[in-house]
Amino acid sequence: MLYTMKNTIKKVACIAVLVISVFSCKKEEPGMVNATQNSNLSASEANLSASQPRALNWEDSDYLKTAAEGSSLEVILGKVAQTHASAQSVKNFGWRMINDHSREHKQVKRIAENFGLTVPDEPSRKQQKDIEELSQYYGSAFDKHYMSYEVEDHKQDIADAKKEIEMGRNPRVVNLAIGWTPILVGHLEYAEYVADKVGAE
Repeated sequence: MLYTMKNTIKKVACIAVLVISVFSCKKEEPGMVNATQNSNLSASEANLSASQPRALNWEDSDYLKTAAEGSSLEVILGKVAQTHASAQSVKNFGWRMINDHSREHKQVKRIAENFGLTVPDEPSRKQQKDIEELSQYYGSAFDKHYMSYEVEDHKQDIADAKKEIEMGRNPRVVNLAIGWTPILVGHLEYAEYVADKVGAE
């Protein structure tokens, strides 16, 4: 896809600086990954499997819950986009959300289950209301509202991941946030590009 490469590089560089600064302040733990090992999701998944179980703090549990709800939201909205959107670029974006966030949801559930934590298989009540509201639009109106929503939603997703990286305790959950942050940044760049293309505010 076409993205503004300069913005993408700048954002990814900022994330790398954040990860490095966080781990330079934390005590080294088994299973932790460094910034150079997090260039792709496969490396992160390998580290998740290798990490030893540790107790979850509040931030870990909250992040897993929020990520589960958020990934469910993205899958549902991606499917809505297939029938409500008029621009092919918006439908393509929706398919990307379905594919990526379905995978994210499986990872979140797998980690949560290892700690006896049950996470939602559906969006939060507020997110369900957002889905209902967006589902009222069709055509170009849907394109604009959906893409505007996606830009803001992914900004929040990135903020949630950064918070987990800074405040989480469990290596597996922290690694999950690290592994997904570059992907979420890519989603944001993609959303901004499509939003501009369809004239969303």
